[in-house]
Amino acid sequence: VGLGVIPEAPPHSPAPAPDVCAFPVQRAKVQRPALRDETLQRDRLLDWLALKAHHRAVFVTADAGYGKTTLLADHSRRTRLRVLWYRVDDEDRDWVSLLNYLVASGREVEPGFAPMTTALLQDLATGGESKETIVETFIGEVASLGGAPTVLVFDDYHLVDDVEDVRTIVRELVLRAPERFGFIFAGRRRPSLPLARLRAQGELAELTTDDLRFNEAETERLFRETYGRALEP
Repeated sequence: VGLGVIPEAPPHSPAPAPDVCAFPVQRAKVQRPALRDETLQRDRLLDWLALKAHHRAVFVTADAGYGKTTLLADHSRRTRLRVLWYRVDDEDRDWVSLLNYLVASGREVEPGFAPMTTALLQDLATGGESKETIVETFIGEVASLGGAPTVLVFDDYHLVDDVEDVRTIVRELVLRAPERFGFIFAGRRRPSLPLARLRAQGELAELTTDDLRFNEAETERLFRETYGRALEP
């Protein structure tokens, strides 16, 4: 059940961060979605995430309507980890868009994040450096976010998982980010990222449809607390 997410930014959002190389960034895409007061707290899944969020990568995979975004937004407001958010959409299938939004996501917690990457992206309009150089620069600047335990949420990642440029950048980011930097991928399909080594090292955890499906107790609580309708056994 995906009820509870309000897609708009909170009413008292912080002042807009500086524009990223004049790219038309939609700030709502790099901010944690707000939750309604009546959102059901799914304790068993929140407890699981509290333990697994310290892994390098977490996959949360299920069809639409299973509450992936709601669950991760609830986890994000409870965890002590610093959370970066990136809601992917169809317009992010280009590597330039991807990098601009990754920079914007980082600037939600550090306004001056990735100045060299920003400058290189600005120069693309007049030629500039190669994609490889810009990606290497960005990965190097991600180290500045490693001072505190951090997790980056890719929401709806399935929308770009089939794009080779995107998949290559994200794979390098996952493998080379600072030690205390983790990633959560939420989507309708398991990401095709080649992360077998992380799985073998126990650094990859997964939530699937079976995990996200409401159990009997959660269904009873949903109707009783959210809808005000007690169900007979």
